[in-house]
Amino acid sequence: MKAAIRQVIPINSGAGDSGNPADDLRSRLRLGEKTVQLFAALAEESMAGERWAEAAGMWRQLLDLDPQSAGGWSGLGEARAQLGDFAEALRAFDECLRLSPADDAALQGKAEAMERLERDSVDSMLSLWRSTATAPRPAPAPGQESEDDTATPEPEDTSTSDILSLVDAAMAPLEEGLAAAALAVGDWRSVVKHCRRLIQSRPDHFEAWYNLGVAYQQTGEDAAAEEAYLQAHALRPDSTDALLNLGMSLQTRGDDHAARQRYEQLLALAPDCVPALWNLGLLLEGAGDPGAAAAAYQRLTEAEPSYAEAWFRLGFTLLAGNEWERAVEALERFRELEPASWEGSLNLAIACQRTGRYRQAMELFEAVLAEQPDHAGALQGLGLAAAGAGQIEVVVGIRKRLSQSRQPTAGLTFQVARWLEEKGRTEDAIRVYCDALKEQPMFPEALLNLGHLLAAQGKKAEASECWRRALGLRPELAAGYFDSIP
Repeated sequence: MKAAIRQVIPINSGAGDSGNPADDLRSRLRLGEKTVQLFAALAEESMAGERWAEAAGMWRQLLDLDPQSAGGWSGLGEARAQLGDFAEALRAFDECLRLSPADDAALQGKAEAMERLERDSVDSMLSLWRSTATAPRPAPAPGQESEDDTATPEPEDTSTSDILSLVDAAMAPLEEGLAAAALAVGDWRSVVKHCRRLIQSRPDHFEAWYNLGVAYQQTGEDAAAEEAYLQAHALRPDSTDALLNLGMSLQTRGDDHAARQRYEQLLALAPDCVPALWNLGLLLEGAGDPGAAAAAYQRLTEAEPSYAEAWFRLGFTLLAGNEWERAVEALERFRELEPASWEGSLNLAIACQRTGRYRQAMELFEAVLAEQPDHAGALQGLGLAAAGAGQIEVVVGIRKRLSQSRQPTAGLTFQVARWLEEKGRTEDAIRVYCDALKEQPMFPEALLNLGHLLAAQGKKAEASECWRRALGLRPELAAGYFDSIP
């Protein structure tokens, strides 16, 4: 085992008198100084010189003064490991990790100590097996028949089976520890190896199946992860962690129906489980069910009111479901949590425009364009909001900008035509409606309004044709107009 590099604790006492820092440290010890800093420095100096017994003694004295020193336990573990006392090293590393769970040196030291203990245990068991297998049988007493002649012989592997059972019993705790150490440092292949070994001897070990699923999920082996989580769930049906990861594995593989069932099972056990609600919302949104997705996100915002992204997804799905007022409420809450998000401003602007809050929508669209000057959606939205607010000059200017960048302008052209119609400028309105239809021939609202203006001019045949085309595109929009056709 290589010596770990750790930071030396400084001692604020000057360089001493001898010119040799190590001698000065020992001199201070002889003079009766006993401090954590002094023992740490002496231990580090001993380790640098590979005087492991001396280092272990210094770390032990440090721990007598400060039993909560994670660095002291880690140093003791390393020194004991170098001395070959791996059981004591393991106990020291465990104590260090109790105090400092993320200590990399202790995690590595624990893994190495356990591997060495594992090898020693197997070697010991194999030696016992060999000695049992090769031990001579006692000779029968005079006058007695040999066992081979009178009794049914024992199965040849009886002693082997006993020894292997002992090996399994001894190995299980080691495999548990090795798997945990590998899991802590993200060594997923080692997690798989040790969990598989543990499962061979203890098939009902829930944590082994669960951690095996985690490791496979991390390496992208989703089918294997799914199988491991299914085994874990079978062993512990009330485990929300197993259900959550099983659902994620199924969702990653594209089995949305099965994933949804697992998330719903989980939510029946833990209704406020944030990851399950989030994943379920994304799954439903991707499946084209904005209403159900919004319901999941609504529950998520109730469980975690400060979760900004949940408010955004709620607002987005409500927009998709044409629930404009609720979308405004959700997106306003998102902007309170994330005021710098231009995506939040854009979606709130759309919701405001849909609910007739034209001035607020214009301000929001303009804020988006300040950050994203060429955003076509924001330009279109600003034009529509300006049309609603009666600022037709703004609409005309935006239509020109969109035309120059070869962006669609039919929607804004339609709004200009409507404004001209409201102002009584029928000829101009007819011409502009025709412009909108040149760009977008399948525009039922433009066809409907154009037909109305043509009918008012007595051009009934042309009006009828416009209405018929509108009816073919959207029956509910134009059907009422046929009552007035001769």
